[in-house]
Amino acid sequence: MGGLERSLLERATLLNTELAAASQPTRFKITFLKEQYRMHASICRVVSTLFYKQQLEPATTVLERHVPSYVEELSVGFPDINRSRVQFIYGEMGSKEEADGTSLHNQSEVDSVVKLANFLISRLKVPSTCISIITPYDAQRRRISEKLNQTSELAASISVGNVDAIQGQQNKIVIFSTVRVFNSSRSYDFLADEGRLCVALSRSEELLFVFGDARTFQNAGNQALKGFYNLVIRNGQRQTMLSIFQEFKRSFSSL
Repeated sequence: MGGLERSLLERATLLNTELAAASQPTRFKITFLKEQYRMHASICRVVSTLFYKQQLEPATTVLERHVPSYVEELSVGFPDINRSRVQFIYGEMGSKEEADGTSLHNQSEVDSVVKLANFLISRLKVPSTCISIITPYDAQRRRISEKLNQTSELAASISVGNVDAIQGQQNKIVIFSTVRVFNSSRSYDFLADEGRLCVALSRSEELLFVFGDARTFQNAGNQALKGFYNLVIRNGQRQTMLSIFQEFKRSFSSL
């Protein structure tokens, strides 16, 4: 594997491993930084388990952060949100992925993602600058942006990007649109790329919403996807945006 497919850190680590196996002195001193200052503890737990052998821990300043008011309000539709700030939202019945040039999109998921984002800014008054929407597929990014632009001026200002573009960034709330619908004969390329998946799951400070097909995570044959299924999906509430908004309507009369 050459070119830009492997980071400098990965190359240094691999070289050290090869030298050690050959009983030669290693060339690089690599220090793992165990403390992180971004993610809520429950988000950190998922990322740490999937990608860092449970070595990554939240700093004290993260543990002492106050609970945002919108987290309490969201507990109406997400009853276990105080236990876990990583919430998986199932695709609606009939949800499907479609080819768009060399990329993919899932229109049902576009609609659900925009519905949640609009609810956050219009009903819960979350500043649009505090929300980021990410997806592995450029066609999905484009369609989400187009629908947000049609929704309102506030919604149009929400950051929407693909996973590669958002690396190094962070936000209070991240909505991750995975697009894919399970089919045993398909490859899951970008979604199954562990580097990209790690980036997608680790950008959020307070809340991470993941939209997708649970069968993809359970059966795609990728350890990180299956690990996410076991950690988050299997232990969480089985809910779609339709069922979530049925709960919201009981509490928010204006919906």
